[in-house]
Amino acid sequence: MDTLVTLYHGGSVGIDAYGNVTFDGMKIVTMLFDERPSFDKIFARACEEISCNINDPRISIQGLLSHITYGTVVRRLISITSEDDWVRYVRIVKTMLLPCLDVVVQPLSVTHRDAPVGLTP
Repeated sequence: MDTLVTLYHGGSVGIDAYGNVTFDGMKIVTMLFDERPSFDKIFARACEEISCNINDPRISIQGLLSHITYGTVVRRLISITSEDDWVRYVRIVKTMLLPCLDVVVQPLSVTHRDAPVGLTP
């Protein structure tokens, strides 16, 4: 389970008033690893997929948590900025009914005042 990671990128992410996530036009890339990847490996593959410079990356990586509540799929995003965050995310996913390691990768806008700081591996 923890060697298969699905990466979502491109398109847009919508978040409703309750924090539920929807995707519009996102590309899906399924990545298979020999062992559970480190955050650095996920980061490098994400940069590769969206064609950003790994030496000067301006991307955000978020873990997608999907669970079913009263017959409805609820999706939430969790910011992942370090190996510790990645380990916590994997631990949470392993406790879920349908454990899937899904990450959403987006380039950060350098002109947007409220954009989060770029990640470095």
